[in-house]
Amino acid sequence: LPAGITDPSEEKLHRELFIGNTTPEMTASMITDFLGKAMQQVGLTTMAGNPINTCRVSGKFAFVELRSQQEAANALNLNNIPYLGATLRVGRPSKYTGPQTPHGNWEDILAK
Repeated sequence: LPAGITDPSEEKLHRELFIGNTTPEMTASMITDFLGKAMQQVGLTTMAGNPINTCRVSGKFAFVELRSQQEAANALNLNNIPYLGATLRVGRPSKYTGPQTPHGNWEDILAK
């Protein structure tokens, strides 16, 4: 691998976020659409289009993979966003070992 490029699976880990407190009616496409649009509306994306590549739903939580590490870090600001009567928790997966990026919560974003 070229210098500066880390293990691609590690890179994926830096682009993946845990979405907690989902409800059974939330599908992967609904979550992708909702969070992607929310990011676009409040300026958390770095380029046009939905920043979320994939979403895996598993019971009361989901994992989303973003197209860039920067947008994954930005998406942490969606923590506590209300959706379909629930308050979604957005955070790093438990296996994440990278740098902790400072971020606010949804309330802070709306206050700006």
